[in-house]
Amino acid sequence: MATIDLSLFSLKENIIKMMNLVSNQIERSRHCIEELDTEQATEVRKIEKIVNRMDSTIDAECESIIALYNPVASDLRFVISGLQISASLERIGDHAYTIANYVRKETLNSAFDKKLLEAVRFNEVFDLVLSQVSDSIGGFINEDTELSRKVLRVDIAIEEINKKTAETLEKYIQDNKKQTKNCLILFNIMNNLERISALCSNISEDTVYYIEAETLKHKKIKFKKNDFKEIVRSVGANASIEKESKEFEATEGDSTDQFQNASEFTNTPEELN
Repeated sequence: MATIDLSLFSLKENIIKMMNLVSNQIERSRHCIEELDTEQATEVRKIEKIVNRMDSTIDAECESIIALYNPVASDLRFVISGLQISASLERIGDHAYTIANYVRKETLNSAFDKKLLEAVRFNEVFDLVLSQVSDSIGGFINEDTELSRKVLRVDIAIEEINKKTAETLEKYIQDNKKQTKNCLILFNIMNNLERISALCSNISEDTVYYIEAETLKHKKIKFKKNDFKEIVRSVGANASIEKESKEFEATEGDSTDQFQNASEFTNTPEELN
């Protein structure tokens, strides 16, 4: 095996390790929220530090490969994608840590109302996000671009589900004013999950780019209502689809206007240390 091949193999192995660490972070963050488990929240923080170190390691590996071997064609695309995938993974880790940190800092000190979680479809969204993480990892490891493209469709499904979150929480607060703090936290958790979903899409786009030399960024992805239902069903979620049969398009919708005050409960990566 040529020296550059050994370096590329090592790079891929480190990216896979980082992917698995981030996947573990997300699973633990879910457990934190469901069980108010501060010990697991602390573990998420420990993994976050490892993920940050791996991000720096992968950056250095990519720079070294470019400087030493002057890669071209698919090798160059892989190194470029490796840099971008590592950055996306680091950001996913930040979002997973943000979710767990509500429990670690005891900002969230009482369980969410189960009916409220059902109303915002919390479990469905978390299941979809975990499926995206798994598929983005599988697509990268196995160089499976069809699996990677599936991740992009799930991202749109999560956007559609999350469009009603603000309205649902606003109505709930009107009848349960003592739960305002928890509602704001839940709103931010749902937004963090949507951002994780978008970052999984970025990883899958980078995977397709290095394998097929096709750029998917900024391209609209269309799919019909039945596709949307099938995506949600495929991970065991019980979606209640109210939209008429029509094509959905990927857009940059933002439903945060009604909840601007939620920033009080939102931690930035710098504030999490």
